[in-house]
Amino acid sequence: MFARYQQAVLANSADQMAEVFAPDGVTEFPFRLPGIPPRVEGREGIRAWLTPAVGTAFRFEEYRDVVVHDTTDPEVIVVEHSIAGTTAANGQPAQISYVYVLRARDGEIVHLRDYANPIEGMRAAEGMGLGATASPADQPDHPAPRDPGDPGDPGDPVSRNDPTVPDPMAEPTTPREVYAALVRAIVAADADAAADLYAEDGVLELVFTRPGIVPRRQGREDIREAARAGWDALPLRFESHRTVALHDSPDPEVVIAEFELAGTSLAGGRAFTLSMLVILRVRDGHIVHQREYVDVLGIAAASDRLPAVLASLTP
Repeated sequence: MFARYQQAVLANSADQMAEVFAPDGVTEFPFRLPGIPPRVEGREGIRAWLTPAVGTAFRFEEYRDVVVHDTTDPEVIVVEHSIAGTTAANGQPAQISYVYVLRARDGEIVHLRDYANPIEGMRAAEGMGLGATASPADQPDHPAPRDPGDPGDPGDPVSRNDPTVPDPMAEPTTPREVYAALVRAIVAADADAAADLYAEDGVLELVFTRPGIVPRRQGREDIREAARAGWDALPLRFESHRTVALHDSPDPEVVIAEFELAGTSLAGGRAFTLSMLVILRVRDGHIVHQREYVDVLGIAAASDRLPAVLASLTP
């Protein structure tokens, strides 16, 4: 189904893209730019949403760096990839990186959660003449995360993969347990607790990032130093989290987690909700490799730093 969707995208056909979805299929956008809805429902709704832009404002030309992660749920895959193309407004090349969480059933996509790189999306939007100037965190329409032990919405077709959080009192050994310990450390802004979860030579990759941020950290102590500095400088207080979905892998070392963080801006006192996705490889109870996807513009907006971040993107 992902291959069929790729073909439809490269055909630059809104009709072909919509036809890959089930009649009641859903697409969601956890990292949103202005003008991008959080959720589009139904094949015809998806068709109507895609039609104005596909093939006109932006022409898709090539898939790059495609990595497909199977899960133990036969309906679900997670795909890391980029799509290169050309914007119509200025004829400039553009590339946007994504993570898809795709659920297919009976030859149709029933649910697609689309995590797009917000920085690259912003640049592409400018090239398409959309003039995007804000981030989804300025328009908080996601519900606040539920209690940390809440398994999520059982009716959500992506969340049916049993995202139960392990016992917080247990010593983390499995990938799920290490994920649970990591997200607790993030909510507590406890850099030492977080860093201690990594192997001595563990690697942390920040896949979606902005200028001035180091995208790769290697070694437990490097990760500890970066976490201390980053969290000390971040004017946000995390208060709770919600596990949206935990996707087990046929590889027993790997788990993929989608989750939300909720809290309050220390600068403006506003509540915020941020979505994240992490791909963890855990060995002997420690993270040996992590790929982290975060809504960079959402963090900037929640921190009241969006104008400065947007200014840093100006050529």
